[in-house]
Amino acid sequence: MKKLVCLILLASIGLNAFSQVLPAPEPVKTDYLKKSKKKKKIGFILLSASAALFVTCFVLPEGEFERFGPYLIPEYSNDDTRAALFVAATATGLASIPFFISAGKNRRKALKSTVSLKMERTAGMQYNAFAGRSQPALSLKIAL
Repeated sequence: MKKLVCLILLASIGLNAFSQVLPAPEPVKTDYLKKSKKKKKIGFILLSASAALFVTCFVLPEGEFERFGPYLIPEYSNDDTRAALFVAATATGLASIPFFISAGKNRRKALKSTVSLKMERTAGMQYNAFAGRSQPALSLKIAL
């Protein structure tokens, strides 16, 4: 029984080692547009969270007076909380920047060049008169 289990394990390791890996499919326009929308959404969520933290930081009351700090600056009980909110707001605001940059790059990749089939209206002669008809056309868009 042990020999059979060892043989099965050895065969499965050999199959994994010598099998081919299929190449990943090339991302298409819709994939890039989906990525762009997701990253832009994450960027806006982080940016709005940053704005909410900034507003909370400045709306929060100072609290009770505690003492005079260095250079005779008064210190209050909520100063530490307000400072932490300010740092968190700055960090989330800065964290949103890479998401907006990545969303823009993905959008440009999606709009770079496209090949599509579409129906175009053309004018042609039919029974001694001009008539409009539709015919398939191949459209190639190259962004420079």
